Amino acid sequence: RLCIPYVGAVALRRGDVGINDFAPHSLRDPETRALASRIEVIIRDHGDPNALVPQRATVRLSSGQEYTTDISEVIGSPSNPLTSERHLSKFRRNWINGARPLKVEAGETMIEMIDGLEDVGDCRELTKLMIAN
Repeated sequence: RLCIPYVGAVALRRGDVGINDFAPHSLRDPETRALASRIEVIIRDHGDPNALVPQRATVRLSSGQEYTTDISEVIGSPSNPLTSERHLSKFRRNWINGARPLKVEAGETMIEMIDGLEDVGDCRELTKLMIAN
């Protein structure tokens, strides 16, 4: 609830939100902050204060035109899972933008190993890839 205005502003400006959007320089971006200040969050009591759904998002343009969508399941939930392509894209963005970025080869090897996890003889092989630099 606290970061919805910021996350909403990033999503409206860029179409996606990633780990880099929470870096100090991104958090200080004046255009994103200005848009975030115009986002209003209205909390409706649905019983569970930690529930992520249901949600309703309404965008009102300066022309007065409005667009509304109701969200019954968040992206990435069991009932609305990420596609394999989107999941791998997110994984790749996160490994590149981490505090200690993985080498591309290590990340791609991790993907292959996880896809065949039942054939991995020792899980330590995965952790070795996470710390290899």
